[in-house]
Amino acid sequence: MAVSVLSWGEQLSEQIRSMKILELIDDAYIGGGQRHVLLLADGLKRRGVDVSVACAPTGYLVDEFSKRSIATYSVSLENRLRPVQFFQLVRLLRDHRFTLIHTHGGTAGLWGRLAAFFAGVPARIHTYHGIHAVYRANPITRWVLLTIERFLLSLTSYIICVSQGDSELGMNHRLFDSNKVAVIPNGIEVSRFDTTAGRQRIRIEFGCTDSDVLIGSIGRLHFQKGFVYLLEAAQAVLQKRKNVRFVLVGDGPLSEMLVEKCTRLGISSSVHFAGTRLDIPDVLSGFDIFVLPSLWEGLPLVLLEASAAGKAIVATAVDGSKEIVQDNETGVLVPPESPSALAEAIIRLVDDKSFREQVSRNARAIAREKYSADKMVEDTMNLYIAMSKQHGII
Repeated sequence: MAVSVLSWGEQLSEQIRSMKILELIDDAYIGGGQRHVLLLADGLKRRGVDVSVACAPTGYLVDEFSKRSIATYSVSLENRLRPVQFFQLVRLLRDHRFTLIHTHGGTAGLWGRLAAFFAGVPARIHTYHGIHAVYRANPITRWVLLTIERFLLSLTSYIICVSQGDSELGMNHRLFDSNKVAVIPNGIEVSRFDTTAGRQRIRIEFGCTDSDVLIGSIGRLHFQKGFVYLLEAAQAVLQKRKNVRFVLVGDGPLSEMLVEKCTRLGISSSVHFAGTRLDIPDVLSGFDIFVLPSLWEGLPLVLLEASAAGKAIVATAVDGSKEIVQDNETGVLVPPESPSALAEAIIRLVDDKSFREQVSRNARAIAREKYSADKMVEDTMNLYIAMSKQHGII
């Protein structure tokens, strides 16, 4: 379905202003999906749209929405069925008479679309921030999850994928077809990352001298992100180059295991685990090289942020990441699950400062041109309008 582009110089009509939209996501911690919802809801509110958010009762998202005076409702969503919480969500949707619900991620997509159906919410949109079910190792679990997703399509007005790769992957697995999906890439506030103000402070904090090369990664410490392979690559790099340090920013279920692995590899003195950070633009400004060793991705916001910050990037050639990084132009792509390839690419960027600076400039230019938050908000709003018209809301 083609979605026309609106002129945002024109004021929204009263009909459009009367739409009542709920963005639903399960967790409120700092993550790519959460930052996406924050930018989307904030952009909609600034355009005069009646938008609210439902998520976990406490966390980063709740605090940020409070600062922006965006209505936030507490919901507790888990993968297993909890009837009391489910019917609380149904009641929330009915009581506030939302005309459109937009769910983000697997857990919110499951319970949100079911609850919206029972509550009679006319328009139901779902965004895949990566199609994680496809990568489940257990074939029975994978089959069950994909079957659920196919069923949920019957309760869905439209699907959004954040990358072309995910769109093709979803169609290949019969999760949706071409007339019911739009590709709307993630967006970022590019200007926030065009800074070097915090560079010196960050490098001192992480124990770097001016001559050191600081190699960093940011993400949830989860199997998907491939940090095990980055640590193995770090060991190989540190055996050959002494002027480098590594930083991992984030938290997650593999936190203790990764720290223990550093000890076993003998690299603890050169690898810093920074935990969750709110000053990501400053953290990125301190890095010289950014590495994302993921096993799969949707369209990783952190790669867009690293590009906007003008960092030389090493990333695995997985769907999503390879849509952002052009090999040898805006970074270096390597095969997933390959510590040796990661190490080789990192050493290349450490040794060749001219190449490092060249790909950094190219990455920043692409981020400015293609991945602005304003474009993401406008494209999503256009879809809301099209779906609202289709369902007789406006």
